[in-house]
Amino acid sequence: IEAPEGLTALGYEGRDNPRAVRDDHLSVFLGAGENSYAFTVNARGSLLDARNGDREWNSGVRAATSAHAEGWQVEIAIPLAELEWAGPPPEIRRWKINIIRRDQTAHRDSELSPTFGRSALDHLVPMYQSDPAAVARFADLVLR
Repeated sequence: IEAPEGLTALGYEGRDNPRAVRDDHLSVFLGAGENSYAFTVNARGSLLDARNGDREWNSGVRAATSAHAEGWQVEIAIPLAELEWAGPPPEIRRWKINIIRRDQTAHRDSELSPTFGRSALDHLVPMYQSDPAAVARFADLVLR
């Protein structure tokens, strides 16, 4: 991930710190039926996971970050077996995925599959933001 040098020395720390999403970060959202799972790692390596917006839920997800001359890199291992499905049997399940990169320096979010909708935050211009619960708008994920 391209970013200014020294970015990994900044930001919030600790597992499930809700402020980590304010930092330079990468998020992977998985849709499993009606459930939405979020896995966010900031440049410092702080990890936040949630199920349907519930940050109290924790998985066995593992992540690691490291700095390099042009920015930082991240690796995430998501234990798919821990994700709960409500709905169809395993042989006809359709997984969904969205990946969001938050570039804090440019104050910009980039999404694999845009889910922008109206924001309840009145200080945003324009008043739109990503919707992590919009599973139907995520890209299809094929597992082999």
